[in-house]
Amino acid sequence: MNQIDKKIVKKAMRKFPNHCKLHVKVKDNASVPYESSFFHKIIADSKNPKWQHKKFLLYIHDYYLTIRGDGFIFEPVVAELHDELWIELYHVFDVTN
Repeated sequence: MNQIDKKIVKKAMRKFPNHCKLHVKVKDNASVPYESSFFHKIIADSKNPKWQHKKFLLYIHDYYLTIRGDGFIFEPVVAELHDELWIELYHVFDVTN
């Protein structure tokens, strides 16, 4: 994906509001449009029959996000927000609360 889809970025910003603790679940058909992304590991672990780590806690701060495991040990991920990350969030997670 060479060009940033601004419509998806706007949809993601509405779907994942700032300063709310969100319970999210990895989508069954989750995919990442970018090659170098930490979401590949999250998707792989969600599909692994041994782990099945699908539920996470997501918190969007002003300029970065935090992802934590929900009910399992998972080293928290902290990443700076940018358009590509918003698109990845939109393609990987659904909000459950």
